[in-house]
Amino acid sequence: MTGSELTWQDLDRLISGNGLTDQGVETMRWALMRLRMLLGDSWLARQYRKQGWLPGELLFAGTHVYGLPQALWFVLRLDHAVTEPTFTKVRAELRRGADRAMWRHTEPFSV
Repeated sequence: MTGSELTWQDLDRLISGNGLTDQGVETMRWALMRLRMLLGDSWLARQYRKQGWLPGELLFAGTHVYGLPQALWFVLRLDHAVTEPTFTKVRAELRRGADRAMWRHTEPFSV
């Protein structure tokens, strides 16, 4: 971590050293880039400042090779859901910084 907040660059460093293959690292980098595009550049810092935690999907993928599928699946589902007009309010709430209940409620959404 740099300073008191986790940054996108910190996550990149974590995924680069967690035992993923080169292809796995590139896949996770794509997922983080897509998440950043969907929720905004400042989302990571905002989420951490507001809630004091980051979603396990991100941290687990950044520290353990087995986290890649879970993180990738979440980002792919979110990527698909944002095209749905009824998901606009949920996305806005996620962008502001989701509490644990809000984050968990986004996990099972169907696509």
